[in-house]
Amino acid sequence: MKHLQLLYQMVLDGLVECRTEAEILQALFSERKFTSFLKLDPFFEKVEYGRDFDSEAKSTAFLREALKNALRCQICQGFIHTKSISIDHLERKEDGGFGSPNNAQLTHPYCNTTYKN
Repeated sequence: MKHLQLLYQMVLDGLVECRTEAEILQALFSERKFTSFLKLDPFFEKVEYGRDFDSEAKSTAFLREALKNALRCQICQGFIHTKSISIDHLERKEDGGFGSPNNAQLTHPYCNTTYKN
């Protein structure tokens, strides 16, 4: 747990100090405590994805949105409680969409299971 706290603290400190993403990543990769589990593959672009979201894609989508601001449903724009989140495909699986982080959006479970335009 201490390693995770240190990781978040380093990221937040870098943001407060207006460091660039590259500078924050360089600091994280230079920290010895993280070398055993951090890998340099930003946004997982080189990974082949199936149609369903794996846990890594879901986590990436959640963190991407959670670090920006208060979580909002991307369908109805209402606030999302952290215990009631659904990951939705931007491009539907039926239309060829993949389970990649770039095709993921956070929604209410209700909004994700009802008809969308």
